[in-house]
Amino acid sequence: MVEAVGKQASFQLAAALLRRNGTLLYFGVPNKEEGRGVMTIDFLRMFSNETRIVTTVGPNPHADYSPALQWITEGRIDVRPMLTHTLPFADIQQAFTMAFEETEKHGAVKVVLHFD
Repeated sequence: MVEAVGKQASFQLAAALLRRNGTLLYFGVPNKEEGRGVMTIDFLRMFSNETRIVTTVGPNPHADYSPALQWITEGRIDVRPMLTHTLPFADIQQAFTMAFEETEKHGAVKVVLHFD
């Protein structure tokens, strides 16, 4: 399981969805102003299910981007559930507000702008 959002709710959800002996790759960077980057987790559940958390600061562009794009293209990774909002470029300010200031209010995970 890959957590790439960096929010407390998505971190907890990803950890809860892990199968037994699963691994959570924590890729999302928490906002230091919101809770100083501290994340809470149900450790007893993870302990009981023998799961692991692996953290990373960022991808290795040379080693990671090419396979990631290939897996998305092949349909091995479905990114559609992460794309919660799609707005026209004309609504860029609303998109930034949704993505960075009012994420909980709008339920935004990833906001995409389209250019028509």
